[in-house]
Amino acid sequence: MPAWANGCGGIGQLSWGKHATPGVSGRYTLAGALTPVWIMRVLGDAQASSARFELTARWIAPRLAASGQGYKRLEAAAHALRKLPNTADKIDIKKASQQDWRTDFKVSFSAITEGNGHLHDVIEAIDAIVSAPMQ
Repeated sequence: MPAWANGCGGIGQLSWGKHATPGVSGRYTLAGALTPVWIMRVLGDAQASSARFELTARWIAPRLAASGQGYKRLEAAAHALRKLPNTADKIDIKKASQQDWRTDFKVSFSAITEGNGHLHDVIEAIDAIVSAPMQ
């Protein structure tokens, strides 16, 4: 079972949004701190709304840096998300690396559900962050 589904060994939790747009985030313990790893949210008003998934690299990167692990997990997660339709040009791994991964990767729900669906790519990205043991 993927780590996001089983709560990463019991250390993950869902956090329901409290802001103007509906959303939920998955938080996991990284380097000893509860960290938002992903967010799913709906943006816009009822007439023109859109939904998206965000991998919160800006929150993850400092945890990985503090643990001395570097950013290989974020790079693997970015590669997984780039498999989704129409996202390769929106997820610039080189630019993210130059910014010490202080960015977020945003993917529309329509890209996740296009064709036969790409949920497995999103799960692969989340697993890249939360599955490997922190040293």
